[in-house]
Amino acid sequence: MPQSPTDQWKLSDAASYDSLANQYGTHMDRLAAPAVDYLCALARLVPGQTILDVGCGPGIATQEVARRIAPGGQALGVDLSAGMVDAAAIRAQQTGLQNAEFQVMDAEALDFPDQSFD
Repeated sequence: MPQSPTDQWKLSDAASYDSLANQYGTHMDRLAAPAVDYLCALARLVPGQTILDVGCGPGIATQEVARRIAPGGQALGVDLSAGMVDAAAIRAQQTGLQNAEFQVMDAEALDFPDQSFD
């Protein structure tokens, strides 16, 4: 089945981040930290929850969420950019996070059963 112009644009946009993923994460850590802290506080995260981060990029928020919902919690980050997902997985592995996972997935076509996440 041929792709729609919208699908073509989304895939092209996602691919444009692939080669920038490592540098993006390096520079965004410092800039995103206050926003991530604020969002985590608003979410009232507690250990044991299962949380989905849609459009996770290099996993900055997903990793902080994973730390806050441990022990027993699971954080899943999804992004359409394979480069961003790879960078996020490597960063989580380097920091020893065992409860953060990352997948390539379109935010407009999430493939999870209803009520899979808190």
